[in-house]
Amino acid sequence: MTVLVTGGRGLVGSHVIEALRAAGEDVRVFDGDVTDPDAWRRAAGGISAIVHAAARVAQRLPYAEFERVNVGGTRLAVETARATGARLIHVSSVAIFGRTAPYAAGAGAVDEDFPFGPIPEHDFYARTKRMAEAVVRDSGLSAAAIRPNVIYGERDRLFTARVIGVLRTGIMPQIGPGTNRLSCVYVGNVAAAVVAAFRGRIPGFRATTSPPTPLPH
Repeated sequence: MTVLVTGGRGLVGSHVIEALRAAGEDVRVFDGDVTDPDAWRRAAGGISAIVHAAARVAQRLPYAEFERVNVGGTRLAVETARATGARLIHVSSVAIFGRTAPYAAGAGAVDEDFPFGPIPEHDFYARTKRMAEAVVRDSGLSAAAIRPNVIYGERDRLFTARVIGVLRTGIMPQIGPGTNRLSCVYVGNVAAAVVAAFRGRIPGFRATTSPPTPLPH
């Protein structure tokens, strides 16, 4: 079986590729623009699953670009999964719940049933990731969404690099009373969760009863 992975050059995608290969799976890396239907058609032959990890994350870009990639790319991943009968594993984010809602509610953690809170207009990433997951959820496909929190680990150029930079200064700033907690997850564990979802050990939204349909032109 062949697994198509988008975002293979990114933090999560690169680790997912390693984890799938270590598990003995054949991996095909999506090479191209995830908003290009032709690129999806070229990549889709003979696949059994799609791991959609490509996304705009922290780049300083207009909202339209976040929506184009995060929502538009996910929509094409859904259409490709429907056309090929592939299982879809969508790498989402805990940010879809709203970054401050759990703290405002006094919750120590969130689970799948935690209600969505408001997302500030300027939080392009969280807004479009919530929209992208809605595309997957409402598709009727056999699909699963992985919602990691702050990710750290090898090849991380965002969070880990900032922590190391602060440690090297020898000065640790205290925010508030100094009791703040930040939930983090190691990227290797995220990749392991993706493999588990691919193998059906993590339940998805719901299975489709529709036959595959041709890719859009």
